[in-house]
Amino acid sequence: MNASQRFQKAIATFDDYNSKDPNQVEIEGSLISKELLYARRMTEKLHHFSPEASVPVQLAVRCQHIGRWEIPRNSYPITRKGYLQWRNSLKLHHASIAEKILRDCPYDEGSIEEVKFLVLKQQLQQHPESQLLEDIICLVFVEYYLEEFAAKHDDEKIVDILTKTLRKMSDRGINTAVQISLSDKMTRLLKRATETPEENLLFKFEEEFMEGDIRCIPMIVRFRLDACGIKLKLSEWNNFSLTDRAHVVRKAAVAGDDRTPFRNLIRELVLSHTGNEATDLEVDLHPGWAIVDKIQTSLMNKLNEFGWEISLHRWKALTDVQRFVLLKLSRPSHKNKNFPKAMKEFGLTGSEGLPAETEAQPGLT
Repeated sequence: MNASQRFQKAIATFDDYNSKDPNQVEIEGSLISKELLYARRMTEKLHHFSPEASVPVQLAVRCQHIGRWEIPRNSYPITRKGYLQWRNSLKLHHASIAEKILRDCPYDEGSIEEVKFLVLKQQLQQHPESQLLEDIICLVFVEYYLEEFAAKHDDEKIVDILTKTLRKMSDRGINTAVQISLSDKMTRLLKRATETPEENLLFKFEEEFMEGDIRCIPMIVRFRLDACGIKLKLSEWNNFSLTDRAHVVRKAAVAGDDRTPFRNLIRELVLSHTGNEATDLEVDLHPGWAIVDKIQTSLMNKLNEFGWEISLHRWKALTDVQRFVLLKLSRPSHKNKNFPKAMKEFGLTGSEGLPAETEAQPGLT
């Protein structure tokens, strides 16, 4: 069996497996299994976006959701933790099915491991083929599934989801996404998502425990609270609706020099949801993050614990919010579990951050 025959056999077997999906949709008057349709759309999008994609990418794209119906969402608790457990189980399930099919084709172990690497979404935004697969996933979502998804959620939730989706994509992927023909409403919401500065939304190290319900106060919100001189307790934040939380995040992201609108927003929300007045704080006129010619002692001490260093040149090059984050995460009272993740996310790795052998470990992210 030559390479072309082996490839065609793998694709046909993937499709045969997905054709067993009992969930069907109607397309042009005919019924088709949901995951079979999804797989074909993934391949079609890959051919348009990257026609020279490698065979492992083509295979990974085709089997990305294989057997998805076999682990329904309600098999895990309807909580954020349950959602993450479900997603992880799905990835392992897809990879396991794909491995068995590819071995029967037969593909060699090296090729099988390449496909599994992609299906398991390893080294996203680091490995070019993992990034390509992620771009295709996001583009298919925007073109074919966004409208249906949006019908179940309010606008702020959709903008929040789109913003997170765009953050996973390459620049070329984003440029392609904004050219997709959508309804006027979806085009407007997608435009809103693209206009929010990336560095002023959730950081990647925050997304694991905030995506979906934003249950903790994001760093950008805490940054604005300090600048505006107003306190927001976690208990107050948790009384806000999800729509309110997403709205606060976006307002914090685009807040300008005039602090009054953001202060008033927090005051109104705290009062309406708790019946209490928000607490004022004294504004620090010389916060540590604004001092760019000196690194604060607390951060120096934290860096020394890890044997790391940041030059003044790199310190100055960080955004105000990034410097704020590092100082917050370096406080002695903080658990600091996200400090290494923030260091890596901000590019403070290698010679000015994580030792090379630690940096290479994908589990760190």
